[in-house]
Amino acid sequence: MRKLAYLLLIISVVVGCKEKGSLPGFSVSESGLEYRLIALGDETMPIKDQDHLVLGLRAFDMNGKELANNYPYQFDSAIVYNQEQQSLWSEGLGSLMVGDSAAFILPYHACKQVLSLFVADSQRIVMHIKVIDRMAPEWFALQKKYPGMAKVFKEEVIELAAFFDTIAAEASLEIGDMFYIETNEGEGGHPSTGDVVRVHYEGFFVSGEKFDSTIDRDESFEYRVGESGQVLIGFNIGVRQLKEGGEAYFVLPADMAFSHRGSTDGTVPPNTTVIYRVNLLSIKHDQV
Repeated sequence: MRKLAYLLLIISVVVGCKEKGSLPGFSVSESGLEYRLIALGDETMPIKDQDHLVLGLRAFDMNGKELANNYPYQFDSAIVYNQEQQSLWSEGLGSLMVGDSAAFILPYHACKQVLSLFVADSQRIVMHIKVIDRMAPEWFALQKKYPGMAKVFKEEVIELAAFFDTIAAEASLEIGDMFYIETNEGEGGHPSTGDVVRVHYEGFFVSGEKFDSTIDRDESFEYRVGESGQVLIGFNIGVRQLKEGGEAYFVLPADMAFSHRGSTDGTVPPNTTVIYRVNLLSIKHDQV
């Protein structure tokens, strides 16, 4: 439906537009933006003010000579969309959604923020733009601090960002789809399969609500590393990264935690992301 509506809108604009662009296939908006739609993506949510955009960009002069190409696209090159900028550049970007691609003819000074060319400000540039991704400011901040996390936990990114803003992390590690965020390194070696470890842990939902705690019970937990059925898959993987005395947070997607079943006592619903804060108190090696 979105594609059909968008196509009808473009057709109506083109049909109703008496002025043609400087190049074949280009039309001119009321504000003077020369544009050509190339393709539509599947995204249905428009770009919002202050969104960080990852763009695929190719720049040409008016004779078709390529001047710039940012392939492969880099996350760090994301730009901030400013809705209040009132420019042809912001007008063009604001008309697109993720996956859309279009071409715009702009004076070089209008697209300086994404291009670095030795050309005159007045030179006109043909910009081919594809919107690769869009990130809310909170999502972008989390992605910068914990690379990869925002892509795995898209729907929960704002809550996760708020949770981890309160944590002084020493290091972070992405292990498959789980994330290990270290707050205290500890000393010595890591536990191996067959070792018996004693830990204190606290379990949280992404909202920050606590659902379990050995600290509150004043009762540490002991288990044999690698032995089936004792702890969650992601919990066991995280503990293997710790050193004695070390502490870290494990962010576990549902398939590395309580899966589609939820916890047996009903505390954790099915398909729920959970966070564990784990302190490795001791390791007893080779207790087989």
